[in-house]
Amino acid sequence: MDTLTKSEKFWNRIKNYFDQEERKDELLHIKIIEKTKDYLKFSENV
Repeated sequence: MDTLTKSEKFWNRIKNYFDQEERKDELLHIKIIEKTKDYLKFSENV
């Protein structure tokens, strides 16, 4: 019996590709997060 939703199936299929792409730009993501901390509070939800 298959109980996964369409969304779960989709993310299961592309998770490895997505992880590889994220790793390529990891330093850039870290810089973006650090800069964002200057403008947003931890309690804010965006």
